[in-house]
Amino acid sequence: MVTCIYARRVHTTLLHVSLYPWAVSITGALLIGVIPVLAGAISMLLADRGCSTAFFDVLSGGDPVMYQHLFWVFGHPEVYVIILPVFGIVSHAVHRIAFFSLFNMIGMIYAMVAIAVVGYFVWAHHMFTVGLDVDTRAYFSSATLLIALPTSIKVFS
Repeated sequence: MVTCIYARRVHTTLLHVSLYPWAVSITGALLIGVIPVLAGAISMLLADRGCSTAFFDVLSGGDPVMYQHLFWVFGHPEVYVIILPVFGIVSHAVHRIAFFSLFNMIGMIYAMVAIAVVGYFVWAHHMFTVGLDVDTRAYFSSATLLIALPTSIKVFS
């Protein structure tokens, strides 16, 4: 009985928190996913340059497109790392300044989570000219269009 009351209290207080802490939390989770990829790409590049490995060197059997994948797996979600806290600040300011509130807090939280999740999986829409196969291009095109849904929910709310 006590844990149920405590869980209900935590649930209601998290929904009453401003959108900015939610945005920062989602950004932190996104960073936890992308920073190791950047560290791996940098380590592999440094190994290519200093230790004579062949991860990305075409002449030695490496794949430069793999470096592009590793770069954009970090680089594209980094856009959302920058914009999600701004979304949280602007949403908080509009909510506090407006005379009435039209947006749903849970919908805004879900929209930010969806922006982060889908934004993590659309990196290769920067790579359509490197020779990706048709199915891969179709997936990344669809995912790129899909990210417009939570973003429009966020912007128009």
